[in-house]
Amino acid sequence: MVSSPLPPHVEKKPVTFLYHKEITPAIESYRQDFEKSGHSVNLRTLHDDLPEGQDIISLLELDAPFFDGITQPDFDRWIKIASGIETTNLLWLTHSISMDARDPRYAQVLGFARTLRSEKKTSFTTLEIDDITSPTSPDKAVQIYESIGRGDNDPELDPDYEYALSESTIYSSRYHWFSVKEELAEAAEVVTDKVLRIGQKGQINSLRWEKNDMYGGLSRPLVGQEVAVRPHTVGVNFRVSQSLRPSHHFLPLQS
Repeated sequence: MVSSPLPPHVEKKPVTFLYHKEITPAIESYRQDFEKSGHSVNLRTLHDDLPEGQDIISLLELDAPFFDGITQPDFDRWIKIASGIETTNLLWLTHSISMDARDPRYAQVLGFARTLRSEKKTSFTTLEIDDITSPTSPDKAVQIYESIGRGDNDPELDPDYEYALSESTIYSSRYHWFSVKEELAEAAEVVTDKVLRIGQKGQINSLRWEKNDMYGGLSRPLVGQEVAVRPHTVGVNFRVSQSLRPSHHFLPLQS
């Protein structure tokens, strides 16, 4: 016998679709999927008055980056909307940023969302979509919206706020801790001692790393935790390089 907990009930409630200037076929496809799932949709432009208490689905970036080159009136209006989001959820649909990014200008919304969450504890969720026009993308957006609206999505438990949709699969970001020292040791099959050399004095682009066969002037390779230090200086501009020679110390003779 296999048992699993009963999925929490998802409340079907009205949502506000926030778009920029005109209702495009892409916006219509997302509206149809939300309504098929039982959510009535109120379409509002950026400068319209928004219904109170409704969650917001932002479609401002379906066609172009919203924050890149934003006008002052649009910016002022958006700041006013963002400042009023306290008890509602905001789902922002955008293009791929973290996975197979094609246009880095869309990444600006991540910085805005993280700042708003940090300063105001706002429920600001982002969904990066690889193909806005894909027939499966609207349904995935509905799934994400309903997941953030569940009763068990407690803000005190640090829920996910950033998702990416790639080839019809939803991904969420995670941190994987690892040791840089160990990873580098595994990546390097053979550790080779190298030295920085200058091909031609005065030309910085002639600097290159070469295998050091001299072992730093020693008669044998270093072992264990040994470190060989040989101080000198070299010029990489028009000045002539000079090697530092050890200074001589004179000690008084003892009788």
